[in-house]
Amino acid sequence: MKVILCPECDQPIHNKTAPKAGIQACCPRCNYCFNQSHGNPETIIALCLTGLILCIPAFFSPLMDIKLLGNGHSDSLWGAAYALTQYKFYFVGILVALCSIIFPVLFLTLSSHISWCISRKKTTPLLIFNMKIFHHLEEWVMLDIYLLAIIISIIKLGDTAHLHLDVGFYSFLGLMLTCVIVQRLLPLYSYWDTIESFKLENFKNEQ
Repeated sequence: MKVILCPECDQPIHNKTAPKAGIQACCPRCNYCFNQSHGNPETIIALCLTGLILCIPAFFSPLMDIKLLGNGHSDSLWGAAYALTQYKFYFVGILVALCSIIFPVLFLTLSSHISWCISRKKTTPLLIFNMKIFHHLEEWVMLDIYLLAIIISIIKLGDTAHLHLDVGFYSFLGLMLTCVIVQRLLPLYSYWDTIESFKLENFKNEQ
């Protein structure tokens, strides 16, 4: 009998036999699926490059135009974070910049680098370090929270102001969906097993 630990909650699980085809093996505590399907590294790299391209208009183009009582205003995500610091909301401004701008860019960069190393069967100390950083980073990518704030603003101001969604909003929406798909497809835990197999293979070739 083989005992394995759930990658999400560390629940010990007694693995008697491998699950049959078409049957998912899930953790009884957190419902994490061990044999869920994942994307190949080339697909993840392509998605990451797409997300990095979308970062430019998503962060620096206006999200929406607001017209209220004859006065118009539009701002970008970067401009909103900077405006918060200008009004001395330093902590909130820095938090918005980190979770909505810096961390998503770092998330996509690390995802592409990890997938590229796996596809090329390269195991380097930088790859191990990036995978450790990635494990803690994905929890801090909060594009969906900022999108929820935008939707609430649209609902609140919909009856009193004229709102026009700009290119920045659609780019931001595409960026958020890209990050969600990458997070869903990137098999971080199975990548650790792949790295161990690469090390074992390299060790055997050296003998």
